Amino acid sequence: MSLKEEFEKLKLGIVEAEGIDSDPEGEETPEFEEVVGLSILILTSSTDSKNNKMSKKNPTITKMEEWCKSNNVSYYTAFADTAYIDEDDNNIKIHNINDKDGFIIDRDKTFILARRGVMFHRYSLNLMTRLERYRFCFLNERIAIETCEDKYLTNLKLIEADIPIPDSALVPTEEMIDLAHEKVGGKFPVVVKTLSGTQGKGVFIINEYKSLKSTLQAIWSVGDEVEMMFQKYIKSDHDVRLHVLGDKVIASMRRDVVDNDFRSNVHLGGKTRKYKPSKEIQELAIKAAKSVKCKWAGVDIMFDSKGNPYVLEVNASPGTDGIEALTEKDIINEVMEFCRNGVNWNRPPQEIGVVETLTLDKVGELIARFDTGNSARSSSLDAQDIKINNKQVTWKTNGKSLSGTIMGDVRMKNNHNAEIKLDERRPVVLLDVTFEGVTYRDVPFNLNDRSNKSTPILVNKDFMIRSGSVVNPAKVYSVTSKPDYLKKKKVLKKEEREEN
Repeated sequence: MSLKEEFEKLKLGIVEAEGIDSDPEGEETPEFEEVVGLSILILTSSTDSKNNKMSKKNPTITKMEEWCKSNNVSYYTAFADTAYIDEDDNNIKIHNINDKDGFIIDRDKTFILARRGVMFHRYSLNLMTRLERYRFCFLNERIAIETCEDKYLTNLKLIEADIPIPDSALVPTEEMIDLAHEKVGGKFPVVVKTLSGTQGKGVFIINEYKSLKSTLQAIWSVGDEVEMMFQKYIKSDHDVRLHVLGDKVIASMRRDVVDNDFRSNVHLGGKTRKYKPSKEIQELAIKAAKSVKCKWAGVDIMFDSKGNPYVLEVNASPGTDGIEALTEKDIINEVMEFCRNGVNWNRPPQEIGVVETLTLDKVGELIARFDTGNSARSSSLDAQDIKINNKQVTWKTNGKSLSGTIMGDVRMKNNHNAEIKLDERRPVVLLDVTFEGVTYRDVPFNLNDRSNKSTPILVNKDFMIRSGSVVNPAKVYSVTSKPDYLKKKKVLKKEEREEN
């Protein structure tokens, strides 16, 4: 449901937060908000990470495309290592290298799914960062994908979240081999891993010291840029893979170790079985995914001889073939429906000050205070000479005459606040707002006299969520500058003082 439809249906009944109760009466957070005009952008790579050859399209991506087709959702698969972005006054477009027409992407309608292929090239990562700065919503953002790509960094995040993992140590050079080995217990066998890699590749076990040193020397002789880590060996005949989506586990399976191997990856021949995780294991997997900021992740967990769980890895770009075949669950459908739901749309966060400058269409720059305690469904705008005629309203803001259609109203509760009239109602209109170079369409504002307030705009939490803003109360004008009209006032006051 669009904002306009929502306001027409609700007619509202909410309160502003400024020394009063700001919780909407009788309102609950909706479980589903359909994104009208949804489009999907899939980011991947056109080349193999090592050989720089054209790679085959991932089956998971193919399923995503098929879902879009069957649900009449427009989509575009961009090969991020060669794709480019352009924009004009009206549209932002992304193009594959030989596609001049490109694909229009809209911050309020386009959801982005980035696969692991974006990690293969610095250009791909920078393209992703540019899209994040445009305030697009991602299933997993760059920080999540980069964290999961680095096994040691993943371990640090898991440790910070108090999640059990096997003892691990980084091995940057040959001189650090002995010290790193001691840190993981000093015993054999020991697990050795490259910091990046999936599907069990770059993971092996060493049974004696001579083999440990000679193996690492051989690896570094081929490429000294290869980064390694040791991990304490925990004997087990299986591990489990859980797919986490948002706040729940949507699928799980057991993977038995491969014959004459210690790994259990399906791509290496590991056999799978159905697995029903306990509540505790589900909570552990969800906590692990959140620790690396993944909304969708494959979490691998193993158990020691006493049944104690250890998180091995978190995969920010999990495959679905094996687990879908085993569980007969349509994981891709659940993932895509998650993307369709506007409740799950969170912008990449940016730190802002408690006071920043917003630009309102037909008004210009105005100071805004971002109130993190304001749960009202509309922000508040200073309005003078308010005149209502049926569904239309006219008013003045900063001396500019404005008009609009009333989309609803706000009922204010007088909680011993003398400035608020008993059962005061304020008209709500939709305005276009530009913040840090991004224009947000149809932002709801309730109109009232704020001439005695410190700022002409009081921003609610909904806009902060929509813009991905995280407020630092110690800062003002962190990402914007003071409006020109305030600078002029300051100059005039200085001139008046000098004259006197």
